[in-house]
Amino acid sequence: MTEETQQQSNISFITCPSCSGTGKKKHGLACSNCAGMGVGAFYREQFFYWGPKLGTAYIKLSRLRRSFHLILNLAAITIGLTGVFALGWRMWLTQDLSGFWQEQHWLILIFWLSVIAWMFIIYRLSQEEALKHKISKAKYGEKNKQYRLPNNWEELTRIKHKYKVDVSQGFDYDAMEIVEDAFILTNDSKHAQIQVMHLFFSLLKDKEVTGIFSRLNVNSTKLLAKIKNRLIKIKQEGDATILSNGVKEVLVEAYLQAESLGQKKVKAMNFILPCMAHDKILYEILYDLEIDQNKINNVIAWFRINERLLENYKTYRRAARFKPASAMDRAYTAIATPVLNHFSHDLTIAAKWGKLELCVGRDKKIENVFQAIESGQSGVILIGPNGVGKDAIIGGIAQLMVEEDVPKMLKDKRLIELDVARLISGANPAQAEQRLLVAIDEIVRAGNIVLYIDNIENLIGITAGTEESLDLSEVLVSAFDRKNFYCFASATSQNYLKYIE
Repeated sequence: MTEETQQQSNISFITCPSCSGTGKKKHGLACSNCAGMGVGAFYREQFFYWGPKLGTAYIKLSRLRRSFHLILNLAAITIGLTGVFALGWRMWLTQDLSGFWQEQHWLILIFWLSVIAWMFIIYRLSQEEALKHKISKAKYGEKNKQYRLPNNWEELTRIKHKYKVDVSQGFDYDAMEIVEDAFILTNDSKHAQIQVMHLFFSLLKDKEVTGIFSRLNVNSTKLLAKIKNRLIKIKQEGDATILSNGVKEVLVEAYLQAESLGQKKVKAMNFILPCMAHDKILYEILYDLEIDQNKINNVIAWFRINERLLENYKTYRRAARFKPASAMDRAYTAIATPVLNHFSHDLTIAAKWGKLELCVGRDKKIENVFQAIESGQSGVILIGPNGVGKDAIIGGIAQLMVEEDVPKMLKDKRLIELDVARLISGANPAQAEQRLLVAIDEIVRAGNIVLYIDNIENLIGITAGTEESLDLSEVLVSAFDRKNFYCFASATSQNYLKYIE
């Protein structure tokens, strides 16, 4: 069962009996029994519903507002760039800008006007970011263990407003425009209610949705023709256009799907699976085109991974600026490690400069490693066949160390990979043992190093050859027993059973 299907099975929708889910009673007045909500769902001890009452005036006003804001921003940016050009022109004319702020010239005046424009742009962007509606996660159930879900609409209206979530507040501009386009389509067709088919037809205009069906090799012409034929068969009755209960449920499920996936906003692609679930005819149309829920879900997951990679990379790059790019910690209390540096690679510095691949789908494994460290273990060994992703997990840990999103004992530290080949290259066993001992001493003295040994079984069996000499692996074990530093290691399943266990 897919993640979305599991989520949908946990959603409990209820419909107001007084208004049958329309949210209105006679003469268009809001239903007092449900406060105009009509249809909603209980999920994670919150009530989710669709709030806006769509209408032609409402849609025109919202789109006019968006256009006005866009024009205002473009005008301010144009003035700002003009001022920069004016200052450059003045500098080219005079070849000297010393004391230009005291100069009286029309080009300098334009520049000062552009400074005001840039300040306005910064203000506008900060305001737009603050006003952006994002998906919220209330935690009422965790704060109030005595909380009981209401079993009727009268009790529901008495719930505090902050525990009722209007899902429209989490829709991005494109998703909201799709709902508005569905209203316009229904209104122009003189249909009484916006059906799921209207919403899906409007959904096909979105570029991201088009890309999803394109990757599924769907014949877009045939799909549009089938949808249009179905829309023509809808009875044309009623003057006022309202959202059907099915569409409201689709919009709520799209919001909950986006929330469960950690999205900041509801996007157009979040409508696809709920639309299929709430319209059997649409499901059959897509099935005839050899498209089922699993195929759509896999392509959507692929799109989400790309988006998440981009978001993670941006977040990571912002955090990486504060990570030292040298062997020192931020307090400059670490000690230099010249021998270790010669026989190792610094994974945290490589991660800081983006030289490691982004780690995807390894969160559970990384969390297990952190839990082992937090439980008091001095090291963790990753076991698995070649190519299973052991190095990817270590790379993910290095990236988290750069972001400082790690347990306290790993913060402000370097993750160093020991180069075993270089350690033993050109050296007899006694020299290799000496190199390792010196490197371990440097690690202990530095105090800011986490060691990683890839294929640790390669160190087993290397000794100085004398009667009382130690195996290199025994040198490591004795260092681990003292718990002077943390160490990660990896080994294949076969070699672990054969040499290590």
